[in-house]
Amino acid sequence: MGDGFLVEDGRIRVDARTRMIIFRAGGAPCTRSGQTIGDSMPILSEVSTVRVLVRDNFHKSQRCEMRRRISHLCPPPSPAWGHGSNGRCAGAKPTKSFQWPASEPYYGPVPFRGARCSRCADLQTEEPRQAMKPVPPFKVAGLFVCHVRSERIERHFQRLVDQTGHMIDWHFMFNPDNRAEPQVDFAYRPPKSCMPARYREMAAHGGVQRGYLDVAIIPCVLSLDADFVWIVEYDVDYSGDWAQLFDQFSRNASDLLTTTVQPLAASRDWYYWQSAAMPGSVSPDHVHRAFHPIMRLSRHFARTYGLIMSIAGWRGHYEFTLPTVAFAGGFTVEDIGGQGPLCPPSRRGTNYENTPQDECLRPGTLIWRPSCPRYFAEDPSGFGRSNMIHHPVKPDVADWDMPA
Repeated sequence: MGDGFLVEDGRIRVDARTRMIIFRAGGAPCTRSGQTIGDSMPILSEVSTVRVLVRDNFHKSQRCEMRRRISHLCPPPSPAWGHGSNGRCAGAKPTKSFQWPASEPYYGPVPFRGARCSRCADLQTEEPRQAMKPVPPFKVAGLFVCHVRSERIERHFQRLVDQTGHMIDWHFMFNPDNRAEPQVDFAYRPPKSCMPARYREMAAHGGVQRGYLDVAIIPCVLSLDADFVWIVEYDVDYSGDWAQLFDQFSRNASDLLTTTVQPLAASRDWYYWQSAAMPGSVSPDHVHRAFHPIMRLSRHFARTYGLIMSIAGWRGHYEFTLPTVAFAGGFTVEDIGGQGPLCPPSRRGTNYENTPQDECLRPGTLIWRPSCPRYFAEDPSGFGRSNMIHHPVKPDVADWDMPA
């Protein structure tokens, strides 16, 4: 066994220092993770157990099980684990359990738990999450998301591609009804198997338009060969050259870029808190909501989010689940613009305007209602200030209402 490796043989190597699973035999797909043997994938810190099954022509298999303790994302396991006479791994400290709401925020290191196939000394690491971040120049893709199609919408998409195709690999994602069945020009793992628990919740709550668009988006994001993926809904427009907007983030490595990021304490009147739930160990300081007509996800965060949504206790609108999982998991979150607390000073007051305390976010350029009937390319005079994100723009598309 090499220094720092949990497992190493002819097929698989698990590196405790870099948190990467490296598949050494080639040629067959790893269906559980979406990776190809011969590729690599991170050991995710946001789940209690990660199992990797490597198959060689489906005749031989080898299983490696790793466990990590994540006190602030899922309930702590029984203390009877690991090595040593007292059932604990030598040097490990008991972890405090919290209830929701917590009396105080919890911050602490996230150590490896035990693994059957390694020495305890190999499992102690506090490798910073920054080690997982890609470095510029990034590979960037984009999903243009719509549930209706028309010549006007396709011209809008073409303008986006014409102005930014040199920096972003765009794909048209058409999800024609309220089910998570996106039509795209690439293969992806079906949402029902990629995010089974979240998929069942979506079906029980009326479909993607009731706050579950992530069920359609995440499997597509994970199927793209990109470090980051932009999500732009068809009713988002920009009063200027799209390249000017996206170029601001060409070297930004944040895991989640989105809009109107607000903590729980500043947005207690938000309509969808009534349907939100999370594990009792999540600190209130991590609970946020945002507005996602336009956003960007890192591949690492998207993969982690898909796994976290299988942990019991998470429920609610993706405008709550995405930022809250990101904060609770230690990912980096920034606001694309506006005046919110997560917007860096260099972008404050730029890119969009809205009023987070208002139910419809108005007045502003990026709001929930009312809608504008024409795109910027069709009638620039109706958009006011230049170089701002506008939403919603509904070209011959009826508005839908918030549920009663």
